[in-house]
Amino acid sequence: MKTLSNPEKAFSYHLYGSGEDGLVTFVLSIPIAQLQAFIDYADQRKRVYLTPSRVHDPEYVQAGIDRERAFKIKVLSVFDDFMKKDITRNYAISLTNKTLKEKGFCNCTYEIAKNIINSSVNFRKTL
Repeated sequence: MKTLSNPEKAFSYHLYGSGEDGLVTFVLSIPIAQLQAFIDYADQRKRVYLTPSRVHDPEYVQAGIDRERAFKIKVLSVFDDFMKKDITRNYAISLTNKTLKEKGFCNCTYEIAKNIINSSVNFRKTL
């Protein structure tokens, strides 16, 4: 058991468990007057700590990478199909965005499609 007490701030915490199984019990004691401030702080920070970049499950991380790669391939495939029709590049990006939204990719925006296409073009130039 680890304990820290700070009489100036009137809080303490205790850690129970060895951590060998990857788990510990964390008990925090704070004055009731500071409880709402702590809850508000935790609510603001949880968005940062729950982002996929903070997840350590390798299968979850790999699944996210695979989904991103499949999405990029889909964007480039649709874009290439429009470019074969001999239309302007900006209009092809716009049509790519529209087509992907119709297919259920509601998170696709013109800017996202354009960035994926531009990064692909820049990569192809370096080869």
